[in-house]
Amino acid sequence: MRYRLALLAAPPLALGLWWLAGPKPSNDRPWVAEQARLPRANLEGDLVHLTEVRASEYRSAPGSRCPSADELKPRTPRGG
Repeated sequence: MRYRLALLAAPPLALGLWWLAGPKPSNDRPWVAEQARLPRANLEGDLVHLTEVRASEYRSAPGSRCPSADELKPRTPRGG
């Protein structure tokens, strides 16, 4: 009985240890040229200007999607 329990517990334990010892997130890696720059946000009063944003399509749930930056319409600043 104990051996059976050990055989059932060993794979999840080994997978967890492998995941913890695996590669760590880093920006110091060889990136593809068009994805090598991080996005930036510049604040000018109430406006935020985003640069270096990748043109990607993100899906948050099956059947739904987030609009791309080209589809978003800028809002008028407050008081204007």
